[in-house]
Order: sequence, then structure tokens, then C-alpha cells
Amino acid sequence: MVGWEGAGGMPISVRDNRGGEWWWAHNAIIDRYAPAIGAYGVAVYCALCRYAGRDQQTWVSQRTLREHLGLADATVRKALRALQDAALVEIEEQKDDRGRTTNLYTLLPVRDAPTAAREVAPARDEAASLTRRGALQFMEKTHGERDPTELDELWKTALADLREQVTPSNYARWLARARLLERSDGTAVVGAPDALTAKQLAGRLDALVRRALSDACGEPVTVAYVVADDARTS
Repeated sequence: MVGWEGAGGMPISVRDNRGGEWWWAHNAIIDRYAPAIGAYGVAVYCALCRYAGRDQQTWVSQRTLREHLGLADATVRKALRALQDAALVEIEEQKDDRGRTTNLYTLLPVRDAPTAAREVAPARDEAASLTRRGALQFMEKTHGERDPTELDELWKTALADLREQVTPSNYARWLARARLLERSDGTAVVGAPDALTAKQLAGRLDALVRRALSDACGEPVTVAYVVADDARTS
């Protein structure tokens, strides 16, 4: 059973595998996202839906995905990155008592928008086009042009959206201490408390941050990430 919508046309988010005989995924995965995530991305997404419970999460191993789908390790990893860039799946690395790394996969709400495939296709490359040096130059150029209160309100709006899209641990670790430093002409600069957080925001969470900020600003934005202390001294 693949995809349906509830009363009022609102996307359903629960994948139910009661009895282990069936599961479902939203129609938008094929209708809107397939051109961006590719056939392997669709296959891996479907497998994640198969294993996820009502909490939208699964600890399924990449080995299981590989064996059940008949794919190579590199293909599975590439598909997972595509799903992450498309803001369809959140991947959280965790280590057990023996130091072994496992991944927690969280299926994020699907936004059934006509432009979904076009929005997610650029993903990480678009964000990377604005370098750290360029971001600081942009901040110097636009310094004082926007009310800090307005920036705070935009970031609060974006954070409210992001809080619903990521796990509580990832929100507290990577997003809660970040802030919006500048925004002008489709460009935004987000300040992070340290280099590791900036790296995680630019890599794993960029697609989510860009989408939340774009919604808050009412226009598509490209986001750069800098260390907040460096930004203050610029």
C-alpha cells in the first residue's frame, strides 16, 4: 500500500507495519522527489519505511538494507546522503558501550509541494557556494542594514519549524545555540558556537535549515555557516 492523505488533504506521517504484512509511503516520494533522489533513493526510502515504527524511527543496519535491496555498500550510502539532502530522512550517529557506531534513521514529514523536487535537487552544493570568507565579507557589506530584532524573530520562526523536523538530541546539540547573523537578498548567514557545529549544520542539516529559513523569510535563501565568535569580530 503506497501513500494516501487524510481528511483535509493533510499528509499522513505514520508508517504502520502492523503484522509485518504491509507498509506505506507518501505518493510525493515518487511524484515529487524521485527526480532528486533517484531510483536507489526511492528504494532505500521504501526500505526505511518498511522497518520504521509509529515513532518514525528505525535502527536498521546498512548491511540489512544492502542485502534486502541487492545493492552495493557505496550505493546504499549514496542513497542515504540523497535522502538526507532532500530533508526526507535524518541520520543520527550513536555509539554503544563498545564504541561501535550505529545510525538512527528518522523519517521526516513529507511536504507535498509541486516544487519539492526542484527545491531539494541543489541541496549541499548550493549551500557550499557561499564560502566562510564570502560570508564574512557579506556580513561586513550588510552590517547594520537589518534590525537585529527582526533577525531574532526570523530565526525563532525557523527554529520552531526545525524543532519538529529533528530529534530532540540533534536539536539541542546542533541548532539550539545557533543564531541568524545576517539576511539580505536571498542570502543568510547562521552563526554557530564552534567549528564542529558549523560543519554539522553545513553538512547534515543544511537542507532542513535552508527550507525552514526560506519559509520564515518568504523567499528561497542560500545559507552560509560561520563560527559566531569570528562573526562578532568581523
